[in-house]
Amino acid sequence: MMDLQKIVMGDGSPDLSSMTDKEKELLQKAPPSLIKAYGALDQPTLEGMIVGHLIGLPNTIKHDITGAQKIMDANVKADWFETDIIRNLFEAFMDRYIETRTLLNTDELLQICINQGMTVDKANLYVQEAFRCVGAHKSRKIRIELLLERFLNHHLQKEMDKIYQEAVKMRSDSTKGPQKAWEHMRTRCVRDLIDARGAPLKDHNFAKGVPSLLTWLKDMKHHPEQYKGFECGIDAVDLKTQGFRPGQLCVFVGPPGGYKTTMMINLGYGLWEKGFNVLYASLEMEAKNLMLKLLCRATKLSYSILYGGSISEIGEKGDQSDEFKIQKYYEYVDSRKNYFIVLNAGQSEKIKLSQLESWLYQQASLFKPDVVFLDYLSLLSPEVVNQDRLDVGYGDICKMSRAMGKNMNFSVVTAAQMKRSALDRLRKAGFDSPDKALFATDDIAESNMIGADADNAFVLWSKDKTELNIFTIKSRYGECNNQKPDVLQIDYDTCTIAGTNQIESASVINAKKTMADAFNSLGTIKTPNYAIIEGENEEDAISPAMPIGTTDMEESLSPDIPTELTDTKEDEDDV
Repeated sequence: MMDLQKIVMGDGSPDLSSMTDKEKELLQKAPPSLIKAYGALDQPTLEGMIVGHLIGLPNTIKHDITGAQKIMDANVKADWFETDIIRNLFEAFMDRYIETRTLLNTDELLQICINQGMTVDKANLYVQEAFRCVGAHKSRKIRIELLLERFLNHHLQKEMDKIYQEAVKMRSDSTKGPQKAWEHMRTRCVRDLIDARGAPLKDHNFAKGVPSLLTWLKDMKHHPEQYKGFECGIDAVDLKTQGFRPGQLCVFVGPPGGYKTTMMINLGYGLWEKGFNVLYASLEMEAKNLMLKLLCRATKLSYSILYGGSISEIGEKGDQSDEFKIQKYYEYVDSRKNYFIVLNAGQSEKIKLSQLESWLYQQASLFKPDVVFLDYLSLLSPEVVNQDRLDVGYGDICKMSRAMGKNMNFSVVTAAQMKRSALDRLRKAGFDSPDKALFATDDIAESNMIGADADNAFVLWSKDKTELNIFTIKSRYGECNNQKPDVLQIDYDTCTIAGTNQIESASVINAKKTMADAFNSLGTIKTPNYAIIEGENEEDAISPAMPIGTTDMEESLSPDIPTELTDTKEDEDDV
């Protein structure tokens, strides 16, 4: 008997406790050849997982036919399959679904095969292959849309190669020549390169649609709460996004140290304060660090003091102590009915969205988020890794996150790095006037598809560590201005970003003992005022004095390394 735990529990696999006994039994019959990490899917495994969507489990009254319907909508053909036995299974199961709109149970298959004249041995072979298909499907919770995309892309590429080879052969034939070769290629492309994955088209007559349009406009006026997205309380963001809405993707772009994490913490906290459920997937920073930042944002306590191990206790200062204020705040937090959940995979550990989707399905009866924060985009792994086209993988991540949000009714907010070319352009234009550099969506690192898929995209830029400029480089439903930024105030020590009317003035902030003061003190003393914060590598700030050759991902100075071993001052961590 194979070790089910080792085979099944790969990245993205569901918890075994969520499986029925029958599912576990089926998985025992699914060999490692059909249960692989998603990034290592071969064609037979992919074909088997697609067929798995056409098979129903025995003794189940109602089956989920969503996958089968999507396969039919994509117009998948049996002759596209390369594995003979899986091709035959697909044809039989798909024919049954088209005829009855039901899935074929595996306990019916043996008798059906025998009724069709197969020997018992051959029938058993088909039944075992069906078990493998459903086992592979059940062990890896992979979206059918992504499976179909890979499968159809593979088929279309094969067809294109075949058409091209036919045209080359005709072109070299003196009786046919280039003109007939071109005509043949055009005919074959139109006839055979069919991709039915697009959404169904719906026609709307403008003249006849005006009355319903008027009704819609009046309904928005009298019932705005039904059309408004989830607001975070920061006007510069809420006005541009019209609130975060289910199925939408919002991206914050900035250099290392550009306050992307701090910005998302403030957005999440504001949404939670307004009564929404928030899920924060912290992939770059440890959960305790992130929750401490949240606590400081809420209580206005000093992050540097608390993290530096200098928390004041009740026995020292009574009701003026940090401990007392935290305990009182805990009473308030514990009384709230909505949730702020921090999901952590370890510092800088990559996850796949299929893992997150599986977790959300398991928690659906207890917790359903209104907004999901993914911190940050580069720490998400594409479902299918193509080392030659990583940009396509990040496009898949954006598309899948939007699809998940639409299906589960939440909005997605994430962050991405700024391209090196954009930083070079800033250096030439001047760090004090980034508006001259004209930020755009093609300044987003990793992939141009990120900007294309996002509904809203913002660039964050800080000039003097007390103000944060926020440039709107894309807004589907609001004003887009990549030249004139909105200005937000920053309070480092309480991890707060807010509008100018929602936080103390810059002069008040400057009067405080900030993190900048502590790091600047490195020039005159040998040790910092407090321990340098771990888990902040992604957020190291870039200052105007930074050498041009410095990399995007400078690492923080470790507390264990004596400061006299470095000749330069450390830039301030984004806290």
